[in-house]
Amino acid sequence: MPTAEEAGGSGGGSTARTRRGGSGSSRGAAADRVAAFASGLPGERVATAWRSSPPPPPDGGPAPVRWARTVVYYFLHGGAGDGPVGPAEAAATAAAAAPLLGARKKADTPTPDDEPDASGRLPLTAESSPGDWSWHRPADENTLLPKGAVAYLALIGMLTFGVCHAVAYAASALSSAVPAVVAAAGLAPTDGVVPLASASFALTCTVRVAFAVASFWLVRLLAPHCATGSGIPEMKCVLSGAFMPAALSGRTLGAKCAGLALSLASGMSIGKLGPFVHMSGMIAALVCRCRRFSALSRSATAQLSAISAAMAAGVGATFGAPLGGVLMSIELMATFYYSHWLPMALYCSLCGYFLVVLFFQADSVTFFQADFDGATDLHLAQLPKMASYVVLGVVCGLLGARLITYTSASYSWRVNTFPAASPAKGTALMVGWATLHTVLCYLAGGVMWQTQKAGVMSMFNDEAKPFAFVALPSWLPLPLWALSPVSLTVAVALKFFLTGVCLILPIPVGTFMPIFELGALVGRAYGELLRQAFGWGFVDPRATAILGAAGVTTGALHLASVAVVFLELTNGSVNILPLATVSIVAYTVSKSLTCDLFSEIIKKRRLPFLLGGRDRFPSENRAFHDAVAGMTAADVMDRTFPTVWAGSSVADVRRLLAAGQWPVCAVIDGPDSRKLLGSISRWDLQAALPAASPAGSSSSYGAAGRRNGGPEAEEVEGGVPLLANYDPAVGSAAVDGAPFAIPAATPYWKIQHYFRMIGVTSMYVTAGGQLIGQLTLVSFIDFTFSMGDGIESHAAAGRGGAPVAPLGGGGTSADMESFRQRVEEYAGNRRGRG
Repeated sequence: MPTAEEAGGSGGGSTARTRRGGSGSSRGAAADRVAAFASGLPGERVATAWRSSPPPPPDGGPAPVRWARTVVYYFLHGGAGDGPVGPAEAAATAAAAAPLLGARKKADTPTPDDEPDASGRLPLTAESSPGDWSWHRPADENTLLPKGAVAYLALIGMLTFGVCHAVAYAASALSSAVPAVVAAAGLAPTDGVVPLASASFALTCTVRVAFAVASFWLVRLLAPHCATGSGIPEMKCVLSGAFMPAALSGRTLGAKCAGLALSLASGMSIGKLGPFVHMSGMIAALVCRCRRFSALSRSATAQLSAISAAMAAGVGATFGAPLGGVLMSIELMATFYYSHWLPMALYCSLCGYFLVVLFFQADSVTFFQADFDGATDLHLAQLPKMASYVVLGVVCGLLGARLITYTSASYSWRVNTFPAASPAKGTALMVGWATLHTVLCYLAGGVMWQTQKAGVMSMFNDEAKPFAFVALPSWLPLPLWALSPVSLTVAVALKFFLTGVCLILPIPVGTFMPIFELGALVGRAYGELLRQAFGWGFVDPRATAILGAAGVTTGALHLASVAVVFLELTNGSVNILPLATVSIVAYTVSKSLTCDLFSEIIKKRRLPFLLGGRDRFPSENRAFHDAVAGMTAADVMDRTFPTVWAGSSVADVRRLLAAGQWPVCAVIDGPDSRKLLGSISRWDLQAALPAASPAGSSSSYGAAGRRNGGPEAEEVEGGVPLLANYDPAVGSAAVDGAPFAIPAATPYWKIQHYFRMIGVTSMYVTAGGQLIGQLTLVSFIDFTFSMGDGIESHAAAGRGGAPVAPLGGGGTSADMESFRQRVEEYAGNRRGRG
């Protein structure tokens, strides 16, 4: 008869393990795992297993009673999984799991037919056939929609729109409170007439600065590393397969919501797009944890599709544009996108939009109302108008590229001058910058002192006429026709300066609205210049303001789908051909000079995202390509990595588990030949260990392979049944017999493509049939960042005037040799690591 250890971890004839992969009932997937553990483990480890897979709540009774019981059940089981297991919980859980041992189905009990054969292997049964093994099943279910997708996608979409609108309402209420506080103090409103040294402006500035500082401290106390910034770079990492639980926690969601409301109320150049996308992803992650949706909580693919759909809802909630939001979310977030996720994203976004239409009549309000008709119509006789739009696209692309480089430099300045580890310096940064921002906008007046949406609306609707859109110095005499172009140029310069710094502050900040307003100012200035200075009456500055807003946004974010979003935002006030022309020209110009803003932020923050060739500056990408052109898997792999074989003892495995937090271990045929037989996860290897001492004592073993009973206890030298009985010809549910492996001569670019497209997190490197190394996504990203740092240092030396040869060009300069030495040293360290 197989022992309890074999039933719990060997995989040969174990129904408990195959059910954990999903072939059993919903009760068996949780209860059988706990029962397998409870057969030989102390109460503490039983409680740990129970936390990870509690049994489903009891059924029966009227629907309201079942719902209430389910809420209480998931509250109790969902909130207990972080702290250490106490004696009371261990005893209670072991007692609750004990009846499951006798309640298992008769088919789960081993029969005489399950005895090992002459080779020591357990025969396959119907329930443990290879088709039921988790690594044999397809990565994606062969269904149009996962089970329960209609319900949980609708829930995610409605929660996303509801939370985003609640945050926007809170920010609006806080912004309205500023003039209310001034009025309550009996002071004159700060409408641009009150002098800068007045008590009215001082109070307004103080309240705004207080909002900014409160946002900084709120985020710092609740989620200092995940709730700051846009949030889009973090979500790009999540969709690429990175495990970032802190970025998807409820704590981060609360910090992001409250911090964003305070940030918006401070009046700085901050938008909502990035934080709304991040909030939508966190909402989806929290819904994924609800075991009520079993198909969602047990499938990583379903969870990623749900998070992707939620991000589409987040983009739609930002503008009230569900269709364009879906396209923009795909372009923003996805490296590779499954086409069958598109209907799910659209459905999720439409469900949330239906909620705001139902309660707020959002469909009857145009986000940006434009009161003109036919200003962008094109005919054969209006080719000069089309030429002017192409020039506008070039200007927008150049400005978008400059904004990216300026924001990157601002981030480097902020990190070096005001490090995140210093709360005093962070507070000083927020106080100083919020004060400067408020003072400069008040001195400029006009569109700069208005809210960003009001400023955009004035650009879209004010008729063309000689007018100063911001205050100009009295000592600057200007002709009447130059008032509009010059004042708008001043507004563009000021908005550019403020936006680049606001986007890197350590508070929740969005990118879309400030860049959008900057583009509207650029387009309006361009139209006013053509109309007032050159007398081109066929150019409408209101139309060029819309085109400029689309162009600069495209140039900074590298999103061609902005044109589609703008059609929804303006209710079709602009012809699609000029809008698409400006967007495509701006995209092409900016892409030829820089990478997009979010890729640059990922690179600066060193987030776990594998950057591709289009995610770097073109000059940097060429240097990177030359540097890695001759590199292969043998140059970048780890030569020290976890391995086990049939002769591995329990003590060896325990020491291996204690050596590091590796996720997967290679199974080889022996330490000499090192033929790769498969791979086993950390959880499965740990579960395969004998749970009790050979003498039958109830004392458990520590991570180092010694009994917890005392220091004189001997190490367990026996073998692990799963490894000793494993036969690659038969296979096992616990051992993946087909791990991803590549030859040692695989070039760098193929490895990068495998990681980005297939989504694997690790791959093994073989040479002549022998396992020689391992490549993990984390180590490969680390190598890529190190290479990028070397290229930047090399480029900086060249900008400093030193004679530097091109990377990979065979030069002999000291800088070139130094760079090559750093690359070789890094590769050598990886070859001999450990």
